[in-house]
Amino acid sequence: METAVAISLTLFILTGLCAGQGLFPQGSVNGAEGGTAMFITNLIPPAQPFIIISWTVGGANIITSTSDDSIGPGYGDRITLNKTTGSLELRNLTLADSGGYRVAITTATAETINGSTELVVYENVSDANITGPSNNLFADVSSANLTCEAAGNITTIQWTKEGQPLSAGGNILFSEENRKVSISPVKRHDSGEYVCKLTNPASSATASYRMIVNYKTPPPLSPEGAAGIAVAVMLVVVAVALGLYFGLTHQRNNSTNTTETGSSHAPDTNHGPGTSLAPDTSHGPGAKGGRVYENLGPPLPPPRGSNIYNRSIK
Repeated sequence: METAVAISLTLFILTGLCAGQGLFPQGSVNGAEGGTAMFITNLIPPAQPFIIISWTVGGANIITSTSDDSIGPGYGDRITLNKTTGSLELRNLTLADSGGYRVAITTATAETINGSTELVVYENVSDANITGPSNNLFADVSSANLTCEAAGNITTIQWTKEGQPLSAGGNILFSEENRKVSISPVKRHDSGEYVCKLTNPASSATASYRMIVNYKTPPPLSPEGAAGIAVAVMLVVVAVALGLYFGLTHQRNNSTNTTETGSSHAPDTNHGPGTSLAPDTSHGPGAKGGRVYENLGPPLPPPRGSNIYNRSIK
């Protein structure tokens, strides 16, 4: 009884597959140029082998497997057929391999199972690169454009910054297809490593770019502002020069006056007691100022025979 149930279930499955329903997973088969594509059926290996398995693409024979295998030109060393499930492996893919593939299977009970699927071969994504600004960037002043490019079929581009997804908003804007990121104006927190990942259903490639944002610099001066600064600098220079000139002149005058006063008017105290001073009339009449005394030298001794020292005080 168990055998009868198994046979009935197999017949039910095969009946549904005769029209090609559910023989392959939904969607196309994707492959990269130079890679491998797998056409995997949903068939369970039967108790008895299939009589015929035939694969075609665009009406051209790939392989027809009976007691002998008939392989189409260009497929001899590129295919492997699983004769228990009808699945096919196709290697060394080229862009020309893209197209509609069909399989026809004849079971041991002479029933026919048909199925079809689509193969899309993509160029490998390669040579990924990010082009960024060549000049220094300053916060709140500069703008930056990051452009991601690569060779091959590209279906999606994703950006990350420091490992976190980068999204539009604020000062960040994405172009169509996400190929370019515009940041205007740049901020200090925009510094970091930017990575773009370019993918298609069969391959991917990444590129990175490190952006450095410097602190904000003063805005450029207007012509009027530059002229004003130049005038101010000139005035400061002139003021300093005049101050130095008058300061040196005043110091020189003070030095001269001090020298003259010390040599002509300072009293000579080196002669000790008894020094006589006499008025100096060498300046002629009309001389102004206080009386000037001339040092006349030590006093003369008393005349010989004088009794000035022998007098007694009574």
